[in-house]
Amino acid sequence: MKRALIGASAIIAAAIIGVVLLSGEKKAESAVVATEIGIAGMSCQDCADKINATLTKLDGVKAVEVRLGEGKAYVKYDAAAITVPALEARITALGYSVGKAEAAIDKENCDDASTTGCCASQKSGDKT
Repeated sequence: MKRALIGASAIIAAAIIGVVLLSGEKKAESAVVATEIGIAGMSCQDCADKINATLTKLDGVKAVEVRLGEGKAYVKYDAAAITVPALEARITALGYSVGKAEAAIDKENCDDASTTGCCASQKSGDKT
């Protein structure tokens, strides 16, 4: 009887230790990292603002700076929550190309800008 109680106590103790260890299990460490994404097709500040607003809304994105003149987006993000390919996919879904930076036309509005990117759609009446 004494052995049975000792055995049962050992099993209960092991179960409690297992539960404690599992409850303290760490989740994936979040690491905020920065990346630079080259963007082609931005024609004006409205283009840069559209990309900035879209990326800022994504879960895991901490900070975004889209530089029209450089044709680049600088993004700080939580690598456990989002990936660079996901960021790039959102940019291409807006109608821009990623990978190679392209200096943009630095215009306040689209009136005199080239007919690419958001400027082309605004000139054609599409206010997306």
